[in-house]
Amino acid sequence: MKLKVLGIALGIALFTAGCSGDSEETEKQEQSNHETKENENTEMTGKVLEEDGVVDGSVYTEDGSAVGTIILEASVKKEKGKQLAEKYAKQLQNEYPDMKVNVQAVQDGENIANIVKEKSSE
Repeated sequence: MKLKVLGIALGIALFTAGCSGDSEETEKQEQSNHETKENENTEMTGKVLEEDGVVDGSVYTEDGSAVGTIILEASVKKEKGKQLAEKYAKQLQNEYPDMKVNVQAVQDGENIANIVKEKSSE
C-alpha cells in the first residue's frame, strides 16, 4: 500500500515538473523535496545542492562511513561529475578523518563516479 501511495505521489510530482515551463522552479521544487536523513550533514548537503548541474544529493554518516551522493542533470559532462565526487570525497575525509569515505555521482541512473577513501592514517 505504501509503495502504491509513493508511486502515485512520485507520478504527480513528475507530471507537475513536466508541465512546468520554468526549469528553475522545477529545480527549487526538487531541492525542497529533499528528505533529510537522520545522520545528515546538512551544511555539506547544502553545498552539494548549490553546485551547478546537481539536482539532488546528500551527505551523511552511516555504519562508520561518511557517505555522499550526488545526482546530476543529464547535461552535465561526466568529467565534471567525477570532479565533484572527488571534491566532496576530500572534504568528507577532512571532516571525518576517522571514517571511511564513499562518494558516488549518478547521472541518468548510471553511476559515473564512485570514490572510496579509507580512514586517514594520522
